Amino acid sequence: MPITVDSSQWTGEQDDAPMAGPVVWGEFSEAAEVDRVAERLQAESWYRESLAAVAPQEAQPGAADNENQVDAPDDNPKGADRRNLRQNFVGIGTAATSMAAAGIVIATGGAALPAVAAAAAAGGAALAAGE
Repeated sequence: MPITVDSSQWTGEQDDAPMAGPVVWGEFSEAAEVDRVAERLQAESWYRESLAAVAPQEAQPGAADNENQVDAPDDNPKGADRRNLRQNFVGIGTAATSMAAAGIVIATGGAALPAVAAAAAAGGAALAAGE
């Protein structure tokens, strides 16, 4: 059974742009048959010509299209975990100190506000050192 190539029946859009090679869609019941068809397509002259026309850096096998757009993986994941934990503890400590200071000010009716402000300044210095 011949394969009819007409992408407009799937996408609803007609593409009149010239292509380097034909686009072939097909379904195969066996993986071995897919390999045989791929070998036949790769033996075609248009396929070899399209490979020759591609720049060498683009023709690298296994290179992803978005290879240069993806961040490199962390070289030291355990170090990153330690940094994350340290930042969590600094944030939790800062929040706890702020809540305690607010509780003292509320409990004393505002009388402890100057002392709490001084403690907050010291806490800010501790936060900066933690960062």
